[in-house]
This record gives sequence, C-alpha cells and structure tokens, in this order.
Amino acid sequence: MRVFAVPDVRSALIATCTRLRQTSSMLDLAILQPPLVRGRYDIGRILETLLYYDRVHLVVSGAAFAGLWDSLGPDDLRALFAYPSVTATVMADHQAVFTNNENGVVSHKPTAIRMMGRDGKSLAQKDYEGSLLQWVSNNPNRKGRDRKEVARVMKAAKLSTHGRTFGSYLESERRTKALAGDPETLKLFIRGTAQSMGRALNERALSASQIRTFDLGEPGLVIDSAVPLADIVETVDNDINWGTVVNHAHSYASDLYLSQAYGGDIVTVPEAAEIASQRLDLSLQRTVKMGQQVSAFEEMVFDTAHPLSEAFNEGWITFSETLKIIDQSKKFRTWTRGLPPDGNLLAEYHAAISKETSLKSLPFSVARFAFFNAGGMALDTALAPGTGIGLSAIDTFIVERLIGGWRPNVFVKNLRRKLETAQAKAVAKSDRG
Repeated sequence: MRVFAVPDVRSALIATCTRLRQTSSMLDLAILQPPLVRGRYDIGRILETLLYYDRVHLVVSGAAFAGLWDSLGPDDLRALFAYPSVTATVMADHQAVFTNNENGVVSHKPTAIRMMGRDGKSLAQKDYEGSLLQWVSNNPNRKGRDRKEVARVMKAAKLSTHGRTFGSYLESERRTKALAGDPETLKLFIRGTAQSMGRALNERALSASQIRTFDLGEPGLVIDSAVPLADIVETVDNDINWGTVVNHAHSYASDLYLSQAYGGDIVTVPEAAEIASQRLDLSLQRTVKMGQQVSAFEEMVFDTAHPLSEAFNEGWITFSETLKIIDQSKKFRTWTRGLPPDGNLLAEYHAAISKETSLKSLPFSVARFAFFNAGGMALDTALAPGTGIGLSAIDTFIVERLIGGWRPNVFVKNLRRKLETAQAKAVAKSDRG
C-alpha cells in the first residue's frame, strides 16, 4: 500500500498570506511633503499621519525645514525626525518658479532656489547644512540658529537636494512644464490655486478663457490668455499671477513623482487629489485614495475629519502629548497592518466590531468548536488527562481570545476620550483667562 503525502494546503496558504501582509498592508507607508495651509505648515496633519501609518517618510524642502523649526523648535523637530516610524529627507533648497520679464515677454521657469550665505559670501557648493542654517536664520525671531544645532537636528534625517530627490533638476523642470504646458490642465491648477488660497473663482471666465502656452526652453513657459488671470481668480495686491499657478503645477509634479518612486500613499492637499481624479493620474489617484478612506473613517467614528490634527493645531494638546497618544495607538496600527492593501478601512472596522457582537451570542458549545477548529486543535486533546485544563478554564480562555482583549473600537474610544478631555481643559483655561 502506497501512502501519498498530502501537502498542508491550509498551512501553506496562511504562510503565504503572512508574508504578503509583512510586505504590503492597508496603511503601510505614507509619503508627504509638509502641507502648507494658508501660509503655515500643517504639523497637525503630519502627526495625524503617524497615528495611522506604520511608516511615514517626510520629504522636507529648505523652506519647509525652516517652517517646521519655527513652529516646533529644534528639540521637537529632531524628535519628529527621530521618531521610530519616521524617515526624513531634508533638501537644502526649495522648489520655486522664477518669473522673468524681458522686453515685455513674461516667462516662468520651474526651478529650485537655495540660500547662499551671510554678508554676500557664497557658501561652498556642497555646504548643504550651511544652506539650511540660512533658511532658519532668515527670520530673526527664530531661536537656536547656529550650525551645531542644525547639525544636531539633521543627525535624525538624510540631507539631500531637490535635484537628487526628484531625479534631477532638469527632469523636475520637464515634468512641471509638461503639466503646465497643457491649457486644460493649467485650468485645473488655476482652480486649485483659488481653492488653496481661499479665493473666489469665476467659473464662467475660466471656461471661456482661451489659454495658450509656449515653451521657450531655458527662459521657461510663456502663458497667453484672452481673459486676464485677475478676472478669473480673486487676487489681493496682485499676489496671484501665472507664476503662482505654475508653482502649484510644480508641487503637483513632485507629488506625482513621489507616488511613482516610493509606491506608498501620498498625503497631500485636497485640491491635488481632485486634480489627480480629473486628470486620471492613476498612480497618484491610487495613493491619495487611502487618505480619503482615513477621512471617511474619521468622519464616521469621530463625527469629524482630522480630529488629532485639529487638537494639535488648536493648541489643545502639546507635541509631546501628541506623540504619547501615537505611542499608545500602536495596537491599532498593528491591526491595520494585517488588513489587505486593497481593503476598505471603514468596512474592515465595521466587520471587526460586529464580530464581537456575533461571538457573544454564540452558545459556548459552538464557540468551543469554532475556536478549536480554526486553531487546528482538538478539544479532547486540550482536555487530555495530565494537562490540568478543565472545561470552565477552556471556556474562559475562549471568551478572552474571541471576544475579550483589544479591538479597533478600543482605539476609537480611547482617542475620543483623550481629545474630548483635552478640549474641555483648553476651553476651561480660556474661560479663566
């Protein structure tokens, strides 16, 4: 009689699924450039990203480095870069659009700018720490402005340049020109500029405008429109021009590159996600989708989007308190790490908390069977003589394993309680003051 070995298909399948979960999960990696909202960097949004994602990679320009330094101070900025789930690339320069008016021809060149040093003395070409020092020192009100302090903060981050981070300066310029050089796409960036700056947009004028763009090569793009931009978007002291619009295209091109280069979720401003949807930029659409899922999850379970971000930005909780909340939410991130990468966060959450209710309603006899069958373990083996395990102990163990312990709604309850307490304390303090 021949005996054939039957492969343990179930074990092989579990092992394969485990390997996949280790390399890909729903909230695995987020990449973000610190979002600029109404002229200030939204640090609360960065911290909220740490609350949900297993890994977060920050791509920080020289100007953003100075902005984060200004808001957090050097100690907290270093703590952010050194946080266990964070990696950071800090660039010595900052992407910008150079506008030139020569012989009545106005051109716009996507580029990157760099601080060069004090008293007119140029820094050495590769003195990137010196460039960062100049970004920070540009505002006389900023504290801790010496090279040693910059170097101490940068021990927790990788130093780079815009060109190295985004392929090359020429490639970065080419990508932006390709976007801004298309009239219909440029209209999307006009709308995005209005949204990001909180300005009124004349939709009729935007639709009626006949925009033409010309690439002059080194000088940059020349934009011609039958309808003046000031008649399309509300401006204050001429603060919005075609260079402003091209600069938004420049930022979008950077997000698009990062989404393709890293393969993680891009955390970006809402208007960029809207442009991605209308342009059918599939890679960026895919990466911003998870951010939309997180917002929908928050609106459902917290009755508002970005509750942790709001709590920090409003001053209800300090930076160190926020990091402590993130530390205590590790079990939630462990739970999401086991979810399929193409899943729906809200649906998975609902399924997880619904499971608790259904298991509580099961008779113990059925619960025993379900537990031991799923674990590949026989009940009579567990109760074998000499094991010292009785039936009541088994039932208690089943309850703890199946319906006891941590569940994702514990994360929601704890976070809601902490934020409500923090807000109440902040209101009471304001009333006393």
